[in-house]
Amino acid sequence: MKFSKLLPSVDSKFGELKISGITSDSRKVKKGFVFVCIKGPVSDGHDYVSSALKAGASVIVAERDMKIDNQVIVEDTKEVFFKMCMAWFGNPLDSMKIVGVTGTNGKRRGISADLSAQYSIW
Repeated sequence: MKFSKLLPSVDSKFGELKISGITSDSRKVKKGFVFVCIKGPVSDGHDYVSSALKAGASVIVAERDMKIDNQVIVEDTKEVFFKMCMAWFGNPLDSMKIVGVTGTNGKRRGISADLSAQYSIW
Protein backbone atom coordinates (compact mmCIF):
# COMPACT_ATOMS: atom_id res chain seq x y z
CA MET A 1 0.00 0.00 0.00
CA LYS A 2 1.30 3.48 -0.80
CA PHE A 3 2.12 5.76 2.12
CA SER A 4 -0.28 8.39 0.75
CA LYS A 5 -3.18 5.92 1.18
CA LEU A 6 -2.23 5.33 4.81
CA LEU A 7 -1.98 8.97 5.73
CA PRO A 8 -3.63 11.18 3.11
CA SER A 9 -3.93 14.15 5.50
CA VAL A 10 -0.15 14.55 5.74
CA ASP A 11 1.73 16.12 2.86
CA SER A 12 4.89 14.07 2.68
CA LYS A 13 7.69 13.22 0.29
CA PHE A 14 6.90 9.55 0.94
CA GLY A 15 3.50 9.59 -0.80
CA GLU A 16 4.41 7.07 -3.53
CA LEU A 17 6.52 4.84 -1.27
CA LYS A 18 5.20 1.27 -1.02
CA ILE A 19 4.68 0.25 2.60
CA SER A 20 4.68 -3.39 3.69
CA GLY A 21 3.41 -2.93 7.26
CA ILE A 22 2.90 -0.63 10.23
CA THR A 23 3.97 -1.08 13.82
CA SER A 24 4.71 0.82 17.00
CA ASP A 25 6.88 -2.03 18.32
CA SER A 26 10.47 -1.73 17.08
CA ARG A 27 10.99 -5.47 17.63
CA LYS A 28 8.35 -6.21 14.98
CA VAL A 29 9.69 -3.90 12.26
CA LYS A 30 10.50 -5.54 8.93
CA LYS A 31 11.83 -4.14 5.67
CA GLY A 32 9.43 -1.56 4.23
CA PHE A 33 7.50 -0.95 7.46
CA VAL A 34 6.38 2.34 8.95
CA PHE A 35 7.49 2.66 12.56
CA VAL A 36 5.27 4.94 14.65
CA CYS A 37 6.90 6.35 17.79
CA ILE A 38 4.39 6.25 20.62
CA LYS A 39 5.20 7.55 24.06
CA GLY A 40 3.72 5.23 26.66
CA PRO A 41 3.68 5.16 30.46
CA VAL A 42 6.81 2.98 30.63
CA SER A 43 8.80 3.64 27.46
CA ASP A 44 8.97 6.11 24.61
CA GLY A 45 8.98 4.81 21.03
CA HIS A 46 11.22 7.72 20.05
CA ASP A 47 14.00 5.93 21.97
CA TYR A 48 13.80 2.97 19.55
CA VAL A 49 14.13 4.76 16.21
CA SER A 50 17.65 3.45 15.57
CA SER A 51 16.48 -0.13 16.21
CA ALA A 52 13.57 0.33 13.83
CA LEU A 53 15.85 1.72 11.12
CA LYS A 54 18.31 -1.16 11.52
CA ALA A 55 15.40 -3.59 11.15
CA GLY A 56 14.38 -1.99 7.84
CA ALA A 57 11.82 0.71 8.61
CA SER A 58 11.19 2.89 5.54
CA VAL A 59 9.47 5.74 7.36
CA ILE A 60 9.48 6.90 10.97
CA VAL A 61 6.42 8.78 12.24
CA ALA A 62 7.37 10.86 15.27
CA GLU A 63 6.20 13.77 17.39
CA ARG A 64 9.61 15.45 17.38
CA ASP A 65 12.55 15.82 15.02
CA MET A 66 14.64 12.66 15.17
CA LYS A 67 17.36 14.16 12.93
CA ILE A 68 16.83 11.58 10.17
CA ASP A 69 15.80 11.96 6.54
CA ASN A 70 12.96 9.45 6.43
CA GLN A 71 10.68 10.90 9.09
CA VAL A 72 7.23 12.44 9.18
CA ILE A 73 6.59 14.70 12.16
CA VAL A 74 3.03 14.83 13.46
CA GLU A 75 1.35 16.36 16.49
CA ASP A 76 -0.15 13.14 17.92
CA THR A 77 1.37 9.78 16.94
CA LYS A 78 -1.36 7.80 18.74
CA GLU A 79 -4.04 9.41 16.59
CA VAL A 80 -1.97 8.96 13.43
CA PHE A 81 -1.26 5.29 14.28
CA PHE A 82 -5.01 4.69 14.68
CA LYS A 83 -5.75 6.34 11.32
CA MET A 84 -2.99 4.43 9.56
CA CYS A 85 -4.17 1.10 10.97
CA MET A 86 -7.73 1.88 9.94
CA ALA A 87 -6.58 2.57 6.37
CA TRP A 88 -4.36 -0.54 6.35
CA PHE A 89 -7.30 -2.77 7.25
CA GLY A 90 -9.76 -1.12 4.84
CA ASN A 91 -11.53 1.19 7.31
CA PRO A 92 -13.68 -1.50 8.93
CA LEU A 93 -15.54 1.01 11.11
CA ASP A 94 -17.15 2.41 7.96
CA SER A 95 -19.17 -0.78 7.56
CA MET A 96 -19.77 -1.71 11.21
CA LYS A 97 -23.11 -1.35 12.90
CA ILE A 98 -22.76 -0.88 16.62
CA VAL A 99 -25.71 -0.93 18.99
CA GLY A 100 -25.58 -0.73 22.76
CA VAL A 101 -28.45 -2.23 24.73
CA THR A 102 -28.73 -1.85 28.49
CA GLY A 103 -31.49 -2.56 30.91
CA THR A 104 -32.71 -4.55 33.89
CA ASN A 105 -35.23 -7.31 34.45
CA GLY A 106 -34.61 -9.17 31.17
CA LYS A 107 -35.11 -6.45 28.56
CA ARG A 108 -31.54 -6.75 27.32
CA ARG A 109 -31.76 -10.52 27.08
CA GLY A 110 -34.88 -10.36 24.92
CA ILE A 111 -33.51 -7.72 22.58
CA SER A 112 -30.17 -9.56 22.37
CA ALA A 113 -31.96 -12.78 21.43
CA ASP A 114 -33.82 -10.98 18.64
CA LEU A 115 -30.68 -9.31 17.32
CA SER A 116 -28.48 -12.43 17.59
CA ALA A 117 -30.46 -14.10 14.81
CA GLN A 118 -28.97 -11.60 12.35
CA TYR A 119 -25.91 -10.06 14.05
CA SER A 120 -22.87 -11.03 16.14
CA ILE A 121 -23.58 -10.33 19.80
CA TRP A 122 -20.96 -9.89 22.53
